[in-house]
Amino acid sequence: MTRLRESDIAEIPKIIDQYDRELEAKIGLNLFDLAVRAAGRNPDEVTKTDKKRAAVIPVTAGRGEIAGFCEAIKAVLSRLGLEAFIPEKTDVAGLKSALEKNCDMAFMADDNSFLALDLQKGRWMDNDTATARVFAEALKAAAGGFKDRRVAVLGCGQIGEKAIEYFKKQGAEPVGFDISPNRLEKIESRWKIKTEKIKKPAQNEKAPAEIQRVLIDFELILEATPASDLIGKKVFDQDTYLAAPGMPPGFTEEAARTFPEQIIHDPLQLGTAAMAVNIMLPPVIRSHQFS
Repeated sequence: MTRLRESDIAEIPKIIDQYDRELEAKIGLNLFDLAVRAAGRNPDEVTKTDKKRAAVIPVTAGRGEIAGFCEAIKAVLSRLGLEAFIPEKTDVAGLKSALEKNCDMAFMADDNSFLALDLQKGRWMDNDTATARVFAEALKAAAGGFKDRRVAVLGCGQIGEKAIEYFKKQGAEPVGFDISPNRLEKIESRWKIKTEKIKKPAQNEKAPAEIQRVLIDFELILEATPASDLIGKKVFDQDTYLAAPGMPPGFTEEAARTFPEQIIHDPLQLGTAAMAVNIMLPPVIRSHQFS
């Protein structure tokens, strides 16, 4: 999980309503409905929650809390209809407070993991899984479906591999690209897909030629790397759609300016919404169970 910066998330509470409207205009689904799709449900069969209560617990372990992180999570949860709050206490004491208040769910993140906990039914959902699913679904919605269509997955780490799994289950044909031959070998063996090794871009290199070359034949792309400025505008035409979770953005500013309606990207909102909705709804796509 890439560690966010305060500047990545500071504006989320102010813009979440506008963000949701723009998302619906872009892909035909709002934040709640998209997260419902990512949880394996039909939005027409689901209504917003009846004010389930969620605690967003500050965590000070490791490098400490990111300023504004809990406030950003709270804003997303409130947009979904949850009664979200931030306990005064942090860490285990904060979780204890959530349990004492009989909360339905809790959200916690440290340097390595971001989890949503179902405090009533003993389930949990991690951000990597939720993010992979929801960005794959966003790509599907933007493109009008991807059954039997090739999807380039740039970066085959945690999120990339989970996206590959989801694409396979949804009938798409993912192709994996990564700088690690060992990672690609495991991906190819596990998921029986085509893969291709690419060179590691030079430091500060924008839109590396090799990446433009391998992606230009794909209409559907999911970028799941920790690098920035990998995908330039030459990759796009009117039928190209890119889903790019996380920070920093894996596409150039020029691409974003030229093809804003064909790029789905945010630092936090979609993944958080997908975590929450997966916990809110009865399980269809498997979440994790406390043991």
